[in-house]
Amino acid sequence: MAKFRVVAGWVLVGVGILILAGLCIAYLLEAGPAKPVGPLASELNQPSVNLVSYMLIDDLEVAQSNEKSLTGKTPSEDLMGWMRIDRKTTARDYESAYDANEIAADNAFKGKTILLSGTIDSIDKDFTDAGYITLQGSGLMGVHAQLNQDVMSEAASFHRGQQVNFVCQGSGKVVTIAGLDNCEPFNDYLEKLDPSIESKVADFLNGKIALHAATADLITKMYVMGLFMPTNSPCMNGKRESCEAEFAAQFKDGTKLQSAQNQAKQMMANLKVN
Repeated sequence: MAKFRVVAGWVLVGVGILILAGLCIAYLLEAGPAKPVGPLASELNQPSVNLVSYMLIDDLEVAQSNEKSLTGKTPSEDLMGWMRIDRKTTARDYESAYDANEIAADNAFKGKTILLSGTIDSIDKDFTDAGYITLQGSGLMGVHAQLNQDVMSEAASFHRGQQVNFVCQGSGKVVTIAGLDNCEPFNDYLEKLDPSIESKVADFLNGKIALHAATADLITKMYVMGLFMPTNSPCMNGKRESCEAEFAAQFKDGTKLQSAQNQAKQMMANLKVN
C-alpha cells in the first residue's frame, strides 16, 4: 500500500507538471515571442558607464567647436536632447529675431535654454555689481547676456573680440535690447550635466529608453570598449587626458578590436533603437 501511495504521488506530480507546462506553452503562444531586453542594472559595469558619460561630454564640446567628433554624426535634435538645450542660435540671429517680431521671438526663445554663439563686444557690470557681456548682434545695440554668478571669476579673463559659446535662459527684450539671463560658458554647463547623462546612458543600456541608431551605436561601442580596458586604467577612473593613447594601445590588436565590435553588435540587438 505504501508503495502504491508513493507511485500515485509521483503520478500526480507528473500530471501537475504537464498541466503547468501546458499553461506556460499556451501563454507563450498567446503572448508571442519574447522581446529581448538590455542588461539588468545590477549587471552594468559602472566604470564603463562613467567612461561613456564623460567621453560623451568631451565629445559634445568638440562637436560644438565644429571639430571632428563622434556625436557630430548623430542628428542635431538628438544632441540637443542629451544637452537639455531647447534652441541653438547666434547672437546675430537672436537680435534679428527680436527686431523683426518680438512676439514671435518670445514664443521661440523666452524661458528656453539656449545655446548661443557670438563675439564679445564688451564686458561690464550693472548697478547691482552683477556681470554681463554684450555680444555683437545684427544691429547697433547687440545682445545683453547676464552672467551666472558662478562665472564671475572666469569672466575676468574674457576679452573683446573673443568668440564664445554660452548656455543661457532667454529673457526677451527690455526697451530696445534683446537679453538673456543666467549665462555660462558651454563647457561649464556640460560639466554639470554629468549625472543626467550618466543616468540616460544607464537607462538605454538597461533597455528602458530608445535612442537614434547613430547615438545607440556610439554608446554601445564605447561601453563595450570600456569592458576591455584594465580595471586599474586611469582612463577608467576619470583621468581623461590619457584615454586616447590608452584606447589606441589596448585595441591595436585587431583580434581584440574585432571581439569588442562583435560584442557591441550582439548587445545592440537587445536594445531599443529607433
